[in-house]
Amino acid sequence: PDEGGVVARFDLSDEVDLAPLHHAGRLWVSTRDGALAELAWPRGTTSWRGEEIDAVGVCALGHDLLVTHRHGRVARWSANRTVLWELALPAKVAFAPVVHGGLVLVVDEEGGLHALGVQDGAERFRAHLHALPAPHAASDGTLILQERSGELHGFDLQERSVTWTFGLEGEVYSGPAVSGGRVYAASWAEQLVCISLRSGDELWSRDLGSAVTASPVVAAGRVW
Repeated sequence: PDEGGVVARFDLSDEVDLAPLHHAGRLWVSTRDGALAELAWPRGTTSWRGEEIDAVGVCALGHDLLVTHRHGRVARWSANRTVLWELALPAKVAFAPVVHGGLVLVVDEEGGLHALGVQDGAERFRAHLHALPAPHAASDGTLILQERSGELHGFDLQERSVTWTFGLEGEVYSGPAVSGGRVYAASWAEQLVCISLRSGDELWSRDLGSAVTASPVVAAGRVW
C-alpha cells in the first residue's frame, strides 16, 4: 500500500464483476460467467470453484459467508461451503446483503426489501420500495435507501417505516456511506452531501467538479 506496486496477479475464467472479498485467509472472486471461486491468498491457487452461482454479492458473517444469487436466492454458507440455510425470493436480487441488528437485509430488483433472521434465514418482515439504483447501507437501526431520482430515505428497522427523506440534486448511481452518525451521498449533480443519520438534515455539501458514479468510502477520518 505504501508504494502502490502489484503484489499478486491471478488468471480467472472471465471478467470480475464484484469486488473480491478477503475472508478467513481466502479470496472469494465472482466472475461474469456465473462462477464463484475460492483462491488461496496470496498464492492465488484455486481451492474451490462453483459454477453457475451467479453471485451478485458475497459478504462475511463471522466465520460464515452470505451469498446473494442473481436469480433470486440468498444463502448462508459455512466456512467449508455447507449451506446452513437458503431462501428463494419472489424476484431477482439486486445487490449484496447488508447485515444489521440481527437481520440480513436483501433488496430485490422490483424494490422488495426482505429482512431475514441471521440464524435461520426466516423472513421477519417485508416492505415494498421503489427499485433501488445502488447498494444500501445501515447504521444505528436505520437503513439508508435511495431512488434513481436522487431521493434518500431513512428507514427505521424497528418501526418499519420511513422517518425522513432527503432530495439530492441529480440522479443517483452510487450507494451511500454511513459513519459516525452521518450519511455521505453523491450524485450526477457533482455534489457530495453530508446528512444527519438521525434527522435527515443536511450538515454540509461540497462541489466536486464532476459527476459521481462510485460509492463514497469513509476511511482514516476522510471521505473518499
